[in-house]
Amino acid sequence: MAKVKGTKARGINKITHKLADGSVKTYYYYNGARLHGEPGSLQFETALRAAQRKFPVATPRKAKEAELVGFAEIIPEFKRKGPYKNWASTTKIQTINISN
Repeated sequence: MAKVKGTKARGINKITHKLADGSVKTYYYYNGARLHGEPGSLQFETALRAAQRKFPVATPRKAKEAELVGFAEIIPEFKRKGPYKNWASTTKIQTINISN
């Protein structure tokens, strides 16, 4: 993701399409949200701020913490349900050692 000329924001994707009549149209996106207007215009900046509020960028630390919390919640549920009950005791011990 590069900086778009006319704005100081990073993370804006620029997509260029050739239309049926031969003209070229450029579209701008931020995290999948289309940004209307031309970079630097009030309409563009308003759309960008709205997209940034709707789709905040996760910092690597927060993303990693969220991933660990999700993984920690999955293990106990896996042990209560599913094929884990039918595993041999040695396999269960190895799995416990890995998950701790």
